[in-house]
Amino acid sequence: MKINRKEPIYLLILLQFVRMLNMGGYTKYLIPLGLSMLFVIYGKDTIKRNNAFILVPGFTYVFFGLMSSFISGFLDSSSIKTGILLTISSVSVLFLYEKIIDHEIDICRVLFLAFAIYTATFFTISFTRFSVVWESTRAFIYGAFVIYFLIKDDWLFCAFAAVFCYISDKRIALVGVVAAVFFVIAVAVITRAFRIDTRRIFFITAILGTVTAYTMTYLIHTGLLVGFLEGHGISSTGRDTIWGIFRQFAQFDIGFTGQGLGFVTSKLEEFKISMSHSWFKNLHSDFYTGYIDLGFFGFGIWILSYFWAYGNLTKPVQDDDRPLLFAMGAIVYTFILYLTDNVLIYYEYWFPVNIMLLDLVNRRPCDHKEKLRLPTSPLCNC
Repeated sequence: MKINRKEPIYLLILLQFVRMLNMGGYTKYLIPLGLSMLFVIYGKDTIKRNNAFILVPGFTYVFFGLMSSFISGFLDSSSIKTGILLTISSVSVLFLYEKIIDHEIDICRVLFLAFAIYTATFFTISFTRFSVVWESTRAFIYGAFVIYFLIKDDWLFCAFAAVFCYISDKRIALVGVVAAVFFVIAVAVITRAFRIDTRRIFFITAILGTVTAYTMTYLIHTGLLVGFLEGHGISSTGRDTIWGIFRQFAQFDIGFTGQGLGFVTSKLEEFKISMSHSWFKNLHSDFYTGYIDLGFFGFGIWILSYFWAYGNLTKPVQDDDRPLLFAMGAIVYTFILYLTDNVLIYYEYWFPVNIMLLDLVNRRPCDHKEKLRLPTSPLCNC
C-alpha cells in the first residue's frame, strides 16, 4: 500500500502524544486544552456543523450533573475537574480533526501505530503467556480499533489490534470487543438478508441499550451483580466493597435527582478507600457513577444522548452503512466497559474513538476503496 510522505511525520508527533498520555496527574490534559484554544484561532477557517454532534454526550453529562448539583447543593473542585475531563476529548478532537489534520493521510492507522509502537516497548514475555507491564487499560483502546478496522475491511490492522487487545490483559475489554464484533456482524447480516433499514435497528438498539443500562445499574446498586460474579467464580476485585459503600448515596427510584457533577470523584478522594497498597480512584462502574451523579432521569437522558448524537453525526452518509455500524458497535463496546470499569473520563480512550467516528463520517470509505485497496465486504452497503 502506498504511504503518504506526511504519515511518518504524523507518526512521530503522535508517538510523543501517546507518551504524554502516560504522564501522571492533570498536566497531560492541560496541553490538549491549550492547543484546542489555539486551534480556534489558527488552522482552517470553518468547522462542519454536523461534526459538532461529537460534543453532545459529554456536555449532556455536564449539564444534567450541574442540574443535580443545583438541587443537592454539592459543587466543589471535583465538579470542575470532572466537567473538563468529560468535554476536553471531544472539543480537542473536533478542532484537531477539522483544523489541523491533513485528511489525505489515514489518521486512524497512524494513530493505531503510535499506540502499538509505544505499547510494544513495555512487552515482557513469560513462559505461560505474553503480558504488558502497566498497560492493561490500553486494552480498551485496542478493542475500539478492532471494531473500526473490521468495519473498514482492514484485516491486517484488525488482527494486530486484536493481538494487542488480548495481550493487554483486561477481561472486560475482551468481553466487550467479542460482543461488539458479533453485534456488528449480526446487524450487517440481518439488514442485508431481510432488507431492513439499519437505522431502524439503531433505534431499537437505543431503546434496548437504555433499558439495559438501567437494569445493570440496578443490579450493581442492589449487589445482585457482585453475587452473580462470585457465584460463577469471577473475582469482583474489590468492587463489592466500593459499590457497597456508595450505595448509601443513591436510591433506585424515579424520585432520585442525583448528588451532582463530580460527587463520586469527590467522595473517593475524601474516603480514600483502600485497595491493596493504594486506594480506589474510580468507582469501577461508569454506569453507577453516572447514576449517582445525575439521578434517575438525568442518567437515562445521558445514555440516550449517545444514540441521538451518533445517529445525527452519521446522517450525511446514509448511503454507506459503515459509519452507523461503527457508531452502534462503539456504543455497545463502551457500555460494556461502563458496566464494571472506567473509561468515561479517560482522554486516551475517547480521543481515538472520536477520531474514528469523525474519520468514518468525513472520509467516506466507499469512495476510497480503490485508493486503500480494500476488498468488498458485506459490512459495506455502498
